[in-house]
Amino acid sequence: MAPAAGGTNGLWLDVVTGDRVTSTNLFRRKLQRMVDAKGHLLINLNTFAFKKDSGFFFLGPRYRTNGTVLSAGKYLAKIDWIKFNVVGSHAPAVRDANLSYGGTCYLRTRVPPCGDPDNPFELAGEYRVFPFYYFRTLDNGVTWQTRKVQEDTVKMAFTQASGEPEPELQYPNALLKSLFLKERSVAATS
Repeated sequence: MAPAAGGTNGLWLDVVTGDRVTSTNLFRRKLQRMVDAKGHLLINLNTFAFKKDSGFFFLGPRYRTNGTVLSAGKYLAKIDWIKFNVVGSHAPAVRDANLSYGGTCYLRTRVPPCGDPDNPFELAGEYRVFPFYYFRTLDNGVTWQTRKVQEDTVKMAFTQASGEPEPELQYPNALLKSLFLKERSVAATS
């Protein structure tokens, strides 16, 4: 989101239409643009591009201005489980959602590479980059299918408070913790 020129009246610029609207209206417009022809909201979570200093997803190394390693970050980081909590003024509920995982995966190497003095923005060997492939068999291993995306149905909590939803307290008998991405790289493009 980009603030409207001068930031007047708390309005934001909708770069698609050129309108100046409230932040709530702009958020709703962006969500509406992500609805497909079947009416499904498609949100692409590029975890490789998430804010890296939070430590929740992908935490790469940090460097001093002279190129030496300040903090090694994490390497070979994999997903243990995932939960979804949609916060809003709606009534609390649990709903099914489709989750897919694919794109390009990134794993950091154990030893952070040294900076390249000729190109300070590129660190050769920092990541192991590979396309995601999912293999499955329907006939006990006689033949295999290759897919570029893994999909599953997961539970999503809709609550009025941020934080991790607790199924035992808020939603008895609802399993919100999804393990279907267990051992996948935390850094993927879609």
